[in-house]
Amino acid sequence: MSLALGAPTPSAEAHGVLVQSRPEGGAVLASAPAEVLLWFNEEIEINFSRAQLINVKGERFDTDDFHIHKDPSNPGLTTLYDKMPDGTYTLVWDVLSAIDGHRTKGAFAFFVGPPGEAPAPGSQIPTPDLGAGSGPPDWLDAVTRWFNFAGMAALIGATLFPFLVLGRGFAGLSRTTEGGVESPNADGEEVAARALRAAVIVSIIALLVAALASVWLQVWSAGGSLTMTGVLSDVIFDSRFGETWIARAGIVALAAACAVMLPRRDSRPWEQSILHRTNTRWLLLVALAVALPATTSLGSHAAANSGSPVAPLVDWVHLVAGGVWVGGLVQLVIVVLAVLPRLEDRSVFLGPLIRRFSLIAAVSVAVIVGTGVLQSIERLGGLGELVDSTYGSTLLVKVLVLLPLLAFGAFNLLVSGPRFVSLARGGAARAASGLSEKRFRFAVSAELLLATGVLAATAVLTITPPPAPAAGSDASLFASPDIEVKTAEADDLSVAVWADPGRVGLNDVSVLLRDLDGDERMVQRVILRLKYLGESIGVDEVDATVLHPPSHFVAKTSAFSLPGQWEVEVIVRREGLRDTRTTVSFEVAG
Repeated sequence: MSLALGAPTPSAEAHGVLVQSRPEGGAVLASAPAEVLLWFNEEIEINFSRAQLINVKGERFDTDDFHIHKDPSNPGLTTLYDKMPDGTYTLVWDVLSAIDGHRTKGAFAFFVGPPGEAPAPGSQIPTPDLGAGSGPPDWLDAVTRWFNFAGMAALIGATLFPFLVLGRGFAGLSRTTEGGVESPNADGEEVAARALRAAVIVSIIALLVAALASVWLQVWSAGGSLTMTGVLSDVIFDSRFGETWIARAGIVALAAACAVMLPRRDSRPWEQSILHRTNTRWLLLVALAVALPATTSLGSHAAANSGSPVAPLVDWVHLVAGGVWVGGLVQLVIVVLAVLPRLEDRSVFLGPLIRRFSLIAAVSVAVIVGTGVLQSIERLGGLGELVDSTYGSTLLVKVLVLLPLLAFGAFNLLVSGPRFVSLARGGAARAASGLSEKRFRFAVSAELLLATGVLAATAVLTITPPPAPAAGSDASLFASPDIEVKTAEADDLSVAVWADPGRVGLNDVSVLLRDLDGDERMVQRVILRLKYLGESIGVDEVDATVLHPPSHFVAKTSAFSLPGQWEVEVIVRREGLRDTRTTVSFEVAG
């Protein structure tokens, strides 16, 4: 395994992109850094991520303590600052996104001391095997996500369709004939009820399959192997993915319990009151179906690239609206294939049914387009990205598939619905009604096929990184002068002290302790006394808390109120030993 020297090299087709580092790639430092800090465009799972700092010979110069620095998108790696000779160093990283579960790798080089001669073109350095292996193929991830989207849409459609649409169609049908004889339409109502129950169960099965497949793929990504099941419990119980996955699995399990309790016969929610016990179960299913997309939105681009809850909320509304439309199309196809042949008064049934569904679909499409435009503005750097990036091209395909869907929807709203109403009022011949039914079946089947394509494009979009820079990735947010590291030895400890960012104002003062005699003791307390050397303004005393046990401590302080030389006395209190004291001084910039 080898890697060319140069700037950061994150994968172009993955998430968890490195947006900044300190030192930056190619930086020339006067002295060795105490740590290397990274900033990614989204949170990472530190338990499944790793990094190494090596020289041109492949020798390691870090303490193997890759840890979260200030927030989950900002890890750090402590270096062997007191053993780093001048030369070229390369930071190799391999991280797992906490948002979408994708693994990314990369590396960049910086120089300590004079960089010397530039490396020859194409120069290679040996890089270590970080042991992460590789994640699942993108196509398998996309298929799993498609099943998840399809299952959510089908469940939303199956639970809402009887209340929003189906009842409108059956409302115009007579239930009894003269003499109290059961109407020939009653059989169609029973078939519709059974079909709804079956659709709910099938969609829940699809969601269960998708949930199991998604956790398997996440374990694959985290462990780096198809059969790496040892990290299963860590993935489920100790990761952000696990939190949302448990919520999703719980919602699906509750929906399955409700579906099992639905009666097999005489369950017609469209003609029963809200307080009816059967309808209570249906309404609970509706609530679960509508809540389910929230678990997907929390692991989406919206959650990854925005610190605001508004973006995931917009994504959730987008998914629910899509479910109402696509899931409704599924139910419409079921009605045409299974229910319609059992009805006597087909035109009377289809006319109001089509018009109601078309109106609901129009509202859903308006919501889909509106929320989609908001998301595109956030994620695309400009219209040129529609053809210049994989994400934009996939989005363009989704839009192009959506256009004929809109045309079919308009046809049903403006032509098919009014035609069936007209046929019902005029008592048209069966031949004319049959011809209209054939055209309607073709239109609905074509709509469902195109909607399947839209879901496929959506699944691909979720595994493709947006081209726009992540919010907050402006390099100026991370810009900082070289951090001045001061070291001293006291008793059996080597003590390194530095202030970040080393300017007047709020600073993180870090203390890194190293045992020199091999008899390491537990540190009970680290106290810092800060004194300005320019004039007497008193002494500030702060306690440092452990950042990365057992040796890295940090104190957040605003004591550096003036530029110039400051003295920091470090007091280390350890179990069974007298206090170790040492003093260093460094310059605080204005």
